[in-house]
Amino acid sequence: MTKKEQDLEIVLKKFINKIVKLIEDINKPNEKLFMSHENFNHETFFQRLDNAVSLISSNATKFSITAKPPCNPKDVIEICRMFDPSVENLVNIIESVPLSHGANFNREIRDISKDLLRSVATLLNGHMKNPINLNSINSFQGPLVDTGITWYNCNVLMKISKNNLESCSKKIKITLDFIGDSINEIKEASENPNNDYDDFDDDLDSDNEDKDDDNSKRELTENEKSLLENSLNMFKMSNFLLKKILTRTMKQYVNDNSIEANKWLDDVAELAGKTFSEATDDLACSSMSYPLDAESISEECNNLLEKASNLIDVCIKVSDETNTKWYNTCRDQFKKYIAAIDSCKTE
Repeated sequence: MTKKEQDLEIVLKKFINKIVKLIEDINKPNEKLFMSHENFNHETFFQRLDNAVSLISSNATKFSITAKPPCNPKDVIEICRMFDPSVENLVNIIESVPLSHGANFNREIRDISKDLLRSVATLLNGHMKNPINLNSINSFQGPLVDTGITWYNCNVLMKISKNNLESCSKKIKITLDFIGDSINEIKEASENPNNDYDDFDDDLDSDNEDKDDDNSKRELTENEKSLLENSLNMFKMSNFLLKKILTRTMKQYVNDNSIEANKWLDDVAELAGKTFSEATDDLACSSMSYPLDAESISEECNNLLEKASNLIDVCIKVSDETNTKWYNTCRDQFKKYIAAIDSCKTE
């Protein structure tokens, strides 16, 4: 390498290492950098964020054009000097968001920001003679000579949730999507109850599909029909519950950004998120394993009831009399379906 190329290599390496350090900082929120809850203004924050992201997008484009071989190392170094502070400015803005404005809101901002920083690091790395190993920041390896992924991440960051209510709503909507998929899969599996429902096995056996004799497909037993019906009812009730929370109970916090409101929203998102979707997934697996086993389905239904009850209890705390009655009725319906499933155990 020439002396100028060596100088560029040093600048790029220093810039990349700085980004790696910034990602580590984002992973460890520092309360000393937070704005106070009262002084944090969403409108001002998003104005600053949009300006910072636009500048990064512009600098990434300039870098990509300037660094395209054959390049003038001096010009690339000059672009890096402009690029560097724009990245640091973004992180300073992200670090200012207090956790009191919602754990989910904060996590969404930080996760997407890290994606953007990773893409910038990879863009820079792709123009080094001796690329750095970026495994420590979970970045993909190899050259990235265009700004496509960086542009994409800039666009995603500019479209993040505007508050914790939106962030928490997204988590619940993901669970609703899982429930919808599970209902469709269970119905599909019930149409061919000869064997355990397994997509992978189905793919392996796809060459033999034309050998199947439709007349050989067995009918569901009356016991299985009852198990199937009530399992689906558990999913439908879960769907009703989550939609009720989204469209009614959570909506009362549209204009409430208090610490208490954000804490409640985070609690609901936690209960209605991963653990709830995992419970529905476990029930779906039991409801697609033929011949259907009442013991197994009952166990998973009770697990789902436990998750639903925890969610209902949190919602009742902020509900009026009418909605409290609805939530208790919802819980009773879950129990009714489980009782119907339990009655199949002795049949």
